[in-house]
Amino acid sequence: MSPGGAARIEPREQRLLSWIGAWIPPGSAVLDVGAGTGLLAQALSVTRDIQLTLIDVVDNNRSPFVLRLYDGRRLPFAAGEFDIALLAFVLHHSADATQTLREARRVAKRLVILEDAYRWPHERLVLRWTDWILNRGQQVAPAWGQLRPQEWTALVDAETARLVHVQEFGPQWLGLYRDPIRHLLFVADTV
Repeated sequence: MSPGGAARIEPREQRLLSWIGAWIPPGSAVLDVGAGTGLLAQALSVTRDIQLTLIDVVDNNRSPFVLRLYDGRRLPFAAGEFDIALLAFVLHHSADATQTLREARRVAKRLVILEDAYRWPHERLVLRWTDWILNRGQQVAPAWGQLRPQEWTALVDAETARLVHVQEFGPQWLGLYRDPIRHLLFVADTV
C-alpha cells in the first residue's frame, strides 16, 4: 500500500481530484512538481495505484511521502523519467514559468497543470489576496505570474508538443469547499 493509504481526503483535494483524476491513469510514474503540502499527492495515492515523487523548492510537506528539494531551475531527473508531471498551482509562483514548464516537459511525457487565472480586475484582486492568505508563513514565493486564461493557454501551448485538453473552472461560492478563484486545467503531451 502507498504511504497515503488510509488518509482522509480533504474537500479541496476532493475537488482537485475530480478535475485531474481522469488524466492520471493507474500505474503511472508521477512527478509532483511544487508539491507544497503533499496533500494532493496523498489524495492521489488513495484513489489510484501510482508511483509518486514529490519535489519542491521549500519543505512544507505534511504527507507521509518523502519530499525532495531542488533549486527551482533544473529538475534532478533524467529525460522522460516520468509518465506525468503534475504542476498544481506552481507556475504563478515560479520566477521563470517558461523554464519550469521546459524542465517538466523534459522529464515527463505528459503534463497535467492546474493554474489560477482571472478574467476581470476584481478577480485579480481576489486572486492576489487569496494567494497571499493561503501561502503566508509557508516560505512560498510571491505570485509573480497571475495571468488571464488566454495568456496561460498561449504559454502552455508554446512549450508543449500538443495541448490535449483545456478546461476552465469558475469561482465556487456555495458548497462544502468554497473557492473564490477561477482555475484552469491543462493536459499536454510533451512528445
